[in-house]
Formats: sequence, structure tokens, C-alpha cells
Amino acid sequence: MTTTTTTLEYKVTKGQVKSSFDVGNKHVEICTYKSHKGLASYAQAGELDLSGNLGSFSFMMFGDYSKTWAISPKARATEKNLIATHLEALSKLEEIKAEVKAFYEKENN
Repeated sequence: MTTTTTTLEYKVTKGQVKSSFDVGNKHVEICTYKSHKGLASYAQAGELDLSGNLGSFSFMMFGDYSKTWAISPKARATEKNLIATHLEALSKLEEIKAEVKAFYEKENN
């Protein structure tokens, strides 16, 4: 299922919710799923390569931007709860974009 919010589209598949967007030359994915912390939304920046049949997303561990933006510690991994946690992270979209931009500007200086 793909749904559009006022800020960004998200897709629900196999117990997770994903959104993605570009900041400069980096591709950022926000993914919400069940983790050892409960339900968590993470933002990860990296490179998107669409040259193959399926495409690929790659990032450098400890080198590319990564941050947890929302946690629901006691929530069950129902579709409703996953979407609610994901929307909590998406409500901070402008802040996420600013942090990603600042991360790579600092890296390039």
C-alpha cells in the first residue's frame, strides 16, 4: 500500500514502512520497523543506483548520515502503529533534511 501525506509518500510492506527523498546528491530513506527498542523510525543517507534491474541503495557505515527519529517502545508491530510511528518521524522532515545537508556540508569542509 502506498499513501501520500502532505509532506511525503510512504509505502507499507512486510512489517515496515518506508519513505525516501533526495538531499543534494544523497538519497535518504526513512524506515520504520520493529526493533529491539520497540517500533523505531530511522533515517539513513546513501547512494541510490538505479542502473540494475532492481536498483540498489548503499551507504558507508559510520560514514554516511544515520539517526533514529522516532521510537514507540511499547507498541505492537501492527500496521496502524507502524504508520503512526512513521508519521511521527515524517513530521520532522524539514529538520531531517537540514541535518542531512549540514552533515555533508561539514564533511566537505
